[in-house]
Formats: sequence, structure tokens, C-alpha cells
Amino acid sequence: MAIQYSWIISQMNCVIKEEELTNIVNVVHWRRQATQGTEGESDYYFAENYGALGLDSPDPNDFIPYEDLTKLDVEVWLDEMKEPTPSEIDENLAANIALQINPIEETLPLPF
Repeated sequence: MAIQYSWIISQMNCVIKEEELTNIVNVVHWRRQATQGTEGESDYYFAENYGALGLDSPDPNDFIPYEDLTKLDVEVWLDEMKEPTPSEIDENLAANIALQINPIEETLPLPF
């Protein structure tokens, strides 16, 4: 079964006013989730990473007012991240799930 990836936008920080623009998003706090299998079943695996994306001042000609932003608009910003890239995040999440499926370490009870 394939791994499913999704962005969760936790919050966004905004600059109140910059020239003629208001409520300009300058930081997006995100989580990237990966799931495989059926939730609630023994074949279900979950991994998550979190971070924050700092944004530059927007081009006034491309600016989307805060109240008009959609989740898709913000996901486009996240998909364009340079460090770490979304593919690097996804590779780490996939590796985490692979280790859950085939662990190489375990914590044993103390022998005494």
C-alpha cells in the first residue's frame, strides 16, 4: 500500500501592515504527515515532521489578501520550499514508516 502525504497548516504569522498591504503572511507553521494502511488496523503506520517556512515580502501585483487565502494557496508555498525540500521531508517520513514496519532496534526489559 502506498504512503499518503499531507500538509497540515498549524498557524500563520502576519505582518500587520507593509506599505499599502495588510495582514501579510511572513511565517507558515506546518506539519507534514505520512500515513500508510488503514487507521485503526494493525497495518496502519503514521509519521510526522514539523517546521516553519519564512516568507519574503510579497509582490503587490501577486498579493492575495489574508482573508482570501485558501489551504491550496499555502500548500503551493510549502511545495516550493527550498530547505528542506518537500521531497526530502517525504523521504525522511517514508524511512520512518519503513523502520516501523521493519524495526532494527528495540527496547528490551531490564534483565534484572
